[in-house]
Amino acid sequence: MYASPSTYKDYGFKQNGTEEYQYDANGNLIFDPHKDMDVVYNFLNLPERIEFADCKTIEFTYDAGGNKLKKELKNGTMLLATHDYLGSIEYKGSELEAIYHDEGRVYYEEGTGRYEFNIRDHLGNTRLTFTDKDNDDIIEVSSNPATNEILQENHYYPFGMNMNGQWMANPGRNDKYQYNGKELNEDFGLNWYDYGARWYMADIGRWGQVDPLADDFYSFTPYNNVFNNPMRFIDPDGKSAVPTVDKKNKIITINAQLNFYGSGATDERAIAIAAAIQKDWNAANGAIEIDGETYAVQFNVTGKKISGLTAAIGKVFGGAENNYINLSEGGPSFRNQNTRREFRELVLERRRDIG
Repeated sequence: MYASPSTYKDYGFKQNGTEEYQYDANGNLIFDPHKDMDVVYNFLNLPERIEFADCKTIEFTYDAGGNKLKKELKNGTMLLATHDYLGSIEYKGSELEAIYHDEGRVYYEEGTGRYEFNIRDHLGNTRLTFTDKDNDDIIEVSSNPATNEILQENHYYPFGMNMNGQWMANPGRNDKYQYNGKELNEDFGLNWYDYGARWYMADIGRWGQVDPLADDFYSFTPYNNVFNNPMRFIDPDGKSAVPTVDKKNKIITINAQLNFYGSGATDERAIAIAAAIQKDWNAANGAIEIDGETYAVQFNVTGKKISGLTAAIGKVFGGAENNYINLSEGGPSFRNQNTRREFRELVLERRRDIG
């Protein structure tokens, strides 16, 4: 099978009536009315069986640590296909399908392997897959499927859904590890990404299960994805968002939004305080070492006035520890350098928890 422009696919959220999503006591999505499917979970809150209205099912097997071992596709009691996972090695039925590595994979067809390589962006998204069919050390791009060596082309909306277009594709053997480098499960129209601890629905930009570390981020919905900022953060395993890393320029950018409330809070004051804190943080010229390389740490701090928030509710949200600051009388004015420094250290510690 050779690469060729793909036909348009049926992408996106498709509303089916007005019925709402349903969840179990642990916060797991158990019924999706728009895909007309029910989901059964194991004791790790991982989907074990997904049942569609037309009697098609997807069944998953995991080890005790939650690592996926097998996927089975069925139509009623008839087994349609199996996919086995052995670390970076995957089998389709009884045949070796691919061996994955950091730069792509070795794809097997009729027992013969071919090296395929991926170009990824700063979010780990697979953007282009290519190979050298004729081993001439040159990647040829042409409209002839027999000689074109671009196998797959991916473009994404900010929250991870694939854009619909006539991109280069390799029908039947596309690399499924796409957004954030995670496996897209398209079977029977499921279209969920497996991150390990949870499964992600890119068509609505939300998770199907509660964040296992929800207690650490209680000012956000436990179904949010990367603090609603997918350009700056990624979630490596479905548990916690971390800042993206600019490997080319050796920069890590950490974002912080400070929420101000109380009688002394104004839009102008929120912006001014955030700007002062950002200046202090960046003046420290912070750096961190990753894999033997030194990266500069860059802070982007924004301030926002929250209207109608009382001191009691602010404490429920976590107070200053969770970036909710009361600017009522007696609250921090940040005119005193020591107060500003103490608050900076407090919020910085919070950023360390996140990243």
